[in-house]
Parts: sequence; structure tokens; C-alpha cells
Amino acid sequence: SSHTMPSPLRNGLQPAAAPSPFTQGRPQFDGEAGGGGLMGTLSATAWLKHLSSLVSSEPSEELVRYFRSCDEDKGPEITARVTELTEIVFPRKGGDCVPEERRLEAVKVYYRVLENILRSEERRSHSANLTVLLSSRSFHRCLLACAFEVVVAAYK
Repeated sequence: SSHTMPSPLRNGLQPAAAPSPFTQGRPQFDGEAGGGGLMGTLSATAWLKHLSSLVSSEPSEELVRYFRSCDEDKGPEITARVTELTEIVFPRKGGDCVPEERRLEAVKVYYRVLENILRSEERRSHSANLTVLLSSRSFHRCLLACAFEVVVAAYK
């Protein structure tokens, strides 16, 4: 049950022009006065919250299938690494639920993108055994770093 989740830049808004130095690299959208700004932030935040409402913070059945299709089940190793790195970036602080919410959003983005990458790679290679990719620590660290950046950028 894969839900298609458009990005905030493809959420019905079409770029009015290519990015220019005057918009600081952000495309302007029809009906949007100043490039990204408040509307862009609200759009990114709304997109992230919508994605978060659709996706679990645990690996989906499809991801678990990919993890188990490896020469050795990569699920426990990957989920432990995700937990470890998210604790470093978004540490737990007393009763503050904001870091917890951001942590869960980042994990959901990570798992969603990982699933899409694996699905694409499976189609490309005609193999469900993606051991080499799923064994790459640097791949997971980079993908998780991107997920952290998406969450941080959505709330700037």
C-alpha cells in the first residue's frame, strides 16, 4: 500500500521561472510574491506533516522484505543505526516533545526515501537482493543526514 507523496515543490505549484540569483536559488511560484519565504516554509512544513501522517516510524513490510532478502537480515543493524544517529542529532530533552516529533519525522522521511530507492534499484537490477547497497554504512549515514536536513529546513 504505497502512498504517492508529492514534494512541496510539486504539490500543485508550478515554477514560474528558473531560479535566479535574485531569489537566492529558490524558484518562485505562481501566486507567490517573494520566492520561498513564509509560503515556501509553510508548504514544506505542511508536506512534511502530511508525509508524517502517512508513514510509520518503523520499517514498512516492503522494507522488512528487502532487509530479509539480503545474505543476512540487515533490519536490526539498520534500525539500530537509525536510532543511534537520530539520538545524536535530536537528543531527548526532559518533557520537550518538539525534538521527539522532529526525530520521528526524520526517521519517517529516511524510511520512505530508502524504500523508494530500493524499489527503483530492484526494478533496475531485476533482483530483490540488495545486500551491497543495504550493507553500506556511508549510504545510510548520508541518506539519514539528508532526512535530517529536510526536517530542519522545513522548520526554518
